[in-house]
Amino acid sequence: MKIVEVENLRLSYDGVRRVLDNISFEVSKGEFIVILGRLGSGKTSLLRVLSGLIPHVYYGNVEGEVNVCGKNIVEVGAEGLIGCVGLVIDDPSKQIFNLTVEDDVAFGPLNMGLSEEEVLERTRTAIKALGLTGLEKRNPKELSGGQQQRVALAGVFALRPKLLLLDEPISMLDPIGKIEVLKSLRKLNRDYGVSCIISESGNDLEEVVEIASRVIVLDKGKIVADGEPEEILSKNIVEKLGFEKPFRIKLFSKIRRMNMGLEDIVKSAIINRRESGNVTYNGEEILNVKNVKYAYPNGVLALKDISLSVYKGEMLGIIGQNGSGKTTLALVMAGVLEPQSGEVRVYGRNIREYSLKERIRLVNYVFQNPDNQLFSETVEEEVAFALKMLRYPPKVISQKVTEVLRIFGLEKYRKMPISELTKDVKALTSLASIYILEPKVLIVDEPTNGLDYSSSLKIMSILKELTLKDKSVVIISHNMKLIHRFCDRVVVIHNGQVLLQGKPNEVFKKISVLRRISIKPPPIFEVAYELSEKLGIDSERAIAALELIVREGG
Repeated sequence: MKIVEVENLRLSYDGVRRVLDNISFEVSKGEFIVILGRLGSGKTSLLRVLSGLIPHVYYGNVEGEVNVCGKNIVEVGAEGLIGCVGLVIDDPSKQIFNLTVEDDVAFGPLNMGLSEEEVLERTRTAIKALGLTGLEKRNPKELSGGQQQRVALAGVFALRPKLLLLDEPISMLDPIGKIEVLKSLRKLNRDYGVSCIISESGNDLEEVVEIASRVIVLDKGKIVADGEPEEILSKNIVEKLGFEKPFRIKLFSKIRRMNMGLEDIVKSAIINRRESGNVTYNGEEILNVKNVKYAYPNGVLALKDISLSVYKGEMLGIIGQNGSGKTTLALVMAGVLEPQSGEVRVYGRNIREYSLKERIRLVNYVFQNPDNQLFSETVEEEVAFALKMLRYPPKVISQKVTEVLRIFGLEKYRKMPISELTKDVKALTSLASIYILEPKVLIVDEPTNGLDYSSSLKIMSILKELTLKDKSVVIISHNMKLIHRFCDRVVVIHNGQVLLQGKPNEVFKKISVLRRISIKPPPIFEVAYELSEKLGIDSERAIAALELIVREGG
């Protein structure tokens, strides 16, 4: 049975800008499809067409044939697809709005005019299916990100759709949230026969393809590949588009070519491995957090006796679940929040003793959502704003803005309105607007949220380059692969306290500890952990061996 039939779909905005070009594909009942593509490839536009939002809610000129559940989307629109299609977006807070979980889940069925008995039955079934039992009376806004996304899913599932469309549904979640949502999607797909189409920009590719039956690669509005996950991900097309192949696929592709068993290859690599030098910095302490406690006015104790240091020229990664205290810690470190006890010292002096003008040049903070930070009309005005407020001479401002735009690759966007920027350019603009102040310590909260893999690498590479100029960068992130790749040290925050800290390899090899707090290390560590247990070798040596195998083929 065909749930979706798309033939020669073309979509253009303003009658000129074509975003989808001759798209043709079908979706059968029970399929789980990943639409893989970079930012701007047309993924969101395609989902909006399939949901009937385009051309009825969002403007767009649709050509070709698009039938969902046997209905032409141009003729019936989103309203005509209720009970057939459900759409879930990346930010669950924008999709849930009632005061309790059960009210939010019941909202859709109530508006369908169903009987009270049917509404209650659908609500109970959806809550149970999404693992929300026991949370019925809770306010969704008080739940974790993963729980909120499951509430959004339950609200859509209560409409009994045959097809679920999910636009980057785990991009903003912590590791446990990603696991929760993907597990729920697998259950809806396998146990209830709901067909799923999920868009993915590459950062969570490894996790998403584990439950997919098919991958469609979209580039510049065209389908460039369509097939089973292993077949698609083994092709060079994935890497040509700037995506990183999942670690296990890279590893086992090398193993097949080497025609040896994994255990023999690892043992050989351990014998022949070269020692890699560790990244070092000069050890000068710039910022020190000492015995800090912070409680919000509502009594929630967010930080409990936290102590850590930030050194000159290092990139420090801070990881932990949503609600663990990471962002609160960042705001305390920046001097925005004042702790009830303990202190933050910068160059040996309490940060609160510095004037605001001094403080923003010492430690500054970049919001995880650029839309909460950007307010000027154009990129140039946004980057120049801080210097204008500090009354720098116009000539100096012009020179500094030009230099910073060059560093962040924003020259061609100089005069562009903020409202027209893509996610990646907004992220770069928010970073540039703070960097121009040249703070000694730059704290960046989730810099790669919602970005594709190549954009994430670009931002992380720029931030890494800042450390070569003796700036210190603190990264708060849920992306463990990027933390492992770029950071010199990692601090794990759990329940408002420092649980672990050290070099990435030292922290991530503590698999059992991290699993207990639902943090999933990069795949290489999980494979190394399994091998070290089986072969009776040190996990550090197994990690080094696996890195050598993947990089060089043994």
